[in-house]
Amino acid sequence: MTIRKATIDDAKRISYLIRKNADHVLAKDYSEEQLIAWKRQQTIASIRKRMSERTIFCAFQSNKLVGTVGLEGNNLVGLYISYLKRGQGLGYKLLTYIENYAKKNNINQLYLTSTPNGYGFYLKNGYEPLEKATLYYNNVAFIETKMTKNISQYQEEYKLDFDDTPWVNIQLGMSKKKAIFNNTEVTLLKLEFGFVENNWCDKPHYGFVLEGQFKIDFKGKVLTYKKGDRINIQGGAEQLHKAIIEKGDYVELILIDGKIK
Repeated sequence: MTIRKATIDDAKRISYLIRKNADHVLAKDYSEEQLIAWKRQQTIASIRKRMSERTIFCAFQSNKLVGTVGLEGNNLVGLYISYLKRGQGLGYKLLTYIENYAKKNNINQLYLTSTPNGYGFYLKNGYEPLEKATLYYNNVAFIETKMTKNISQYQEEYKLDFDDTPWVNIQLGMSKKKAIFNNTEVTLLKLEFGFVENNWCDKPHYGFVLEGQFKIDFKGKVLTYKKGDRINIQGGAEQLHKAIIEKGDYVELILIDGKIK
């Protein structure tokens, strides 16, 4: 996915995406009257006018518009993902992008007004509710929620974020991201079918399965680890082990491998 600033020529595609999103997503929470009023706010002319009032970004996949987001002062506005691309992490990527853009422009506190559908998404990503707000579009009332988030660098010092770290391919079926956090090495590990661990490992491993499943062979005792399972391997000669990825399996793990000496 590539993200760039929107141009006047993008207004037609942005309008289409938002209006389609309303039909397939917002319709679950809005009445027919609200839906009509909302879509009347999203014309090509309205989008072009907003471009003079705020900074708008577009996200593309294969030259197709899949999302948009904007910043007006310290207000996050207009975050929409194509209804065909929901559930693929694009919303989180756009949200992270606009937050980083805001930080580069010396904005430490972001505000937004969330639709009922978006409330859980923003809550999960660190936004706190302030109050209910009644907005009017074409004289039709909408009950939304005002939310805020501190995005200062001070706050980021307490978070481990792998988004800006590229995957490094280690061998067939194995790639990882590595970071140092509070003097501790933390690894995001991805294993896919094709990965083969030739030698027995005697190192300790502690962490969790984030996605998928895989097996670990402890010299004949094979255990299956699934999403959410904790990994607690003490290591040493008594806990020699190998990871096993069977056909159709895939796993993402986070491993905390002890203090850096």
